[in-house]
Amino acid sequence: MMVEFGRTVKLLRQTMDLSSGDLAHAAGISRPMLSLLESGARQPSLSVLRRVAAALNVPSETLVILAMDDSTKLSATDSRVTDLAESIRKMMEMENLLRCQMGGKRTGEAKGSNPE
Repeated sequence: MMVEFGRTVKLLRQTMDLSSGDLAHAAGISRPMLSLLESGARQPSLSVLRRVAAALNVPSETLVILAMDDSTKLSATDSRVTDLAESIRKMMEMENLLRCQMGGKRTGEAKGSNPE
């Protein structure tokens, strides 16, 4: 599904004028690992994907979408888009509920604000 991940990361890195060493350091991975990812020899774990996206200052979801090949890209008319959006909404609701139960703040809630 993420055939273009390495190429996408490399393009973004070069566009941001980052060396592979700088990006690897910012993402907390080794330079050889980044090289394997950029060449397509390895696919990232979810944790690595999130760290690389954060180091590039790109939402991880955007990085995944950019990395999808044409046969797997979704269009606005595809019912999978609305199904995916609904699944994400439900997961965010569950995350907020868990955070509240654990005494944390809701996702997107301003610091010091009262949730009620």
